Amino acid sequence: MRQPRGRGQEPSLEESLQDRRGWLIGIARKLALGSASLTRNTPSPNTEEESPSVDAESAAAGAPLVSVVVCTLNGVKRLDRCLAAARRQSLGERLQLVVVDDGSTDNSAGLAAAYGAEVIRHATNQGVAAARNTGIAAARAPIVAFLDDDCEADPEWAERILGGFTEGVVGVGGLTVPVSSGGYFGGYLERNNHLAPDEIELARDTRAVYRFARYLLRNARAAPSGERAVYCFGAANAAFRVAVLRVLGGFDERFRSGEDLDLCLRIGDEQPPGALRFEPSAIVHHYFDADPRSILRRCRFYGMGGARLYCKRRELPPTV
Repeated sequence: MRQPRGRGQEPSLEESLQDRRGWLIGIARKLALGSASLTRNTPSPNTEEESPSVDAESAAAGAPLVSVVVCTLNGVKRLDRCLAAARRQSLGERLQLVVVDDGSTDNSAGLAAAYGAEVIRHATNQGVAAARNTGIAAARAPIVAFLDDDCEADPEWAERILGGFTEGVVGVGGLTVPVSSGGYFGGYLERNNHLAPDEIELARDTRAVYRFARYLLRNARAAPSGERAVYCFGAANAAFRVAVLRVLGGFDERFRSGEDLDLCLRIGDEQPPGALRFEPSAIVHHYFDADPRSILRRCRFYGMGGARLYCKRRELPPTV
């Protein structure tokens, strides 16, 4: 039995470990119960084998709480920082690390294996949407989280993003902080973070005039702060309930970019408001090239994704 501590007395190592174990068990039960209530699957008649409480107890016994998927293409120069940060996560062995090598010709797969990741290789490049779907298929946890290979997560990132999965929440996006080598373009991108979430107000109206007004307001006032419901977020720093993604069919593999926005919109079609949340304490640092050629290539890539989304949803003008 734990003895009460005196005022100002620091907890012992044993008490700290017990507290962390209790937190993990609570998260496991919450995730299992939430996943069961949010999917559209027909309940199995064999409730004894597939009840949420059984899933929770198995997760508490040592199964991973979150599956972290990193997709890479010839990313050996970027991947080391990303995987080292993934291995420093406070969840420790409760985190499953999956690296999907999407047709690389360098030693990305070998580097991932050296970090103890589960490596899945595509023989040819299939695109990031297909690579993420491969990661979803390999996930053993009730939550799957995604990191880009040029991102570095804070040590408590996975723990924080899991904490965002309260009742009714299907997806959680974290705070992605841009980091560049400096210069004019690098400073601009750091001040104008294109990886910030789009706010929930965008869901109210799809007319171009409304969205342009939102754009003007966004540039005229301080950005919102704190944990909140959002319209969408990028998959460079995001997590979703695996069961829901599998019901939806995962990412649309016709997209070479913008697949994360498309997924958020499809979740919004099926789930009530508040299903997507932003958790600013789940912090990831995104390292990017700020030379003009790289920026123009990235803008072209995003534009292609926007065009694909418009072909799929004609009622939806581009988001500015």
